Amino acid sequence: MQRIYVVGSSCAGKTTLAAQIAAKLSIPHHELDYACWLPGWKLRSKDEMREKVGELAAGEQWVMCGNWGKVRDLIAARCDTIIWLNFPFRIVLWRCITRTLHRLITKQEVCNGNVEHWRNQFASKDSIIWFVITTYHRRNRFYRGMFDGEEWNQFNKVELRHPREAKQFLERIGCSM
Repeated sequence: MQRIYVVGSSCAGKTTLAAQIAAKLSIPHHELDYACWLPGWKLRSKDEMREKVGELAAGEQWVMCGNWGKVRDLIAARCDTIIWLNFPFRIVLWRCITRTLHRLITKQEVCNGNVEHWRNQFASKDSIIWFVITTYHRRNRFYRGMFDGEEWNQFNKVELRHPREAKQFLERIGCSM
């Protein structure tokens, strides 16, 4: 495992797991949100996103996390391992709610100086909670198709169905490297 791509539903824990893997393997960790969002929650243009992610993917070793379809092909062209966090909806939704509340209370930065705001999370179509509710099943169907199909057969594929499996996976890679 030299170039690892961590995918899954929003709020499943991709960033946390990717950072832990990167630390265990002593390789760089890249969150796609930093390459895609600018300050003020402005999206980079597709060309800018692709340029930034292409530069990151060109590295010899990395762990990347995120679901950005506009750049997925760049990552897939270089990765050797894909890890899918396929956690149950109840776990993902609980993580989403608790993470969002924590970020709102502490004003924790999400990426590039961006923070979440109460109004956006509870009175807006831009709410991450609403986003998780409306995209979870569609995203899981997409990743199931990718994992079971032939398109991703050239990769080492790891499907983790519960946080307990993610913990066990981390323990295994810590021992084997």
